[in-house]
Amino acid sequence: MEQPYEGIFIVLILFLIVYLNFLAVRRFYYYFKDYTKEISEFLKEKGLTLIEIKKPETEDWKINPFETKDSSIIEFALPFSMRVHYFFIVEDKKNIIKEYWIRNRTPLFGKRKTEFKIAKTKRPRAENINHSNNDFIDFTKGFCPACSTKIGINDKECRDCGLVIGQ
Repeated sequence: MEQPYEGIFIVLILFLIVYLNFLAVRRFYYYFKDYTKEISEFLKEKGLTLIEIKKPETEDWKINPFETKDSSIIEFALPFSMRVHYFFIVEDKKNIIKEYWIRNRTPLFGKRKTEFKIAKTKRPRAENINHSNNDFIDFTKGFCPACSTKIGINDKECRDCGLVIGQ
């Protein structure tokens, strides 16, 4: 009579081990995954044009609307929610530049939650940036900057991609 109970106990232990491994792998997946699909769905819904997606650096955390940081690798061992943040810069139909943040929280048990918020402060518009250093670009290295095809010093246009090089 004891053998059936031992078999059920072993099956239960094996199921528990497989399930906990599944939860751990799931957390790793959502921690290292990119969120371009979620961001593109958000942009389509709001009618926005994407300019750039970035992973936050040290100075970016100051304007984080969620007021939390990414989880560390050490937190994988703890039963708390894993947090991953990205921010992306968009332009709306009125040509206004906005910055949104995305946070994904993945608990050990339960559903993951993806949230979007607008940044606390605005970054400067690209039109206000001084581009004086980009007025003259030297192409005397012998290669097209667009397609890396070999070009002559006197060529006015790239033979391969058609980039106009000089006047």
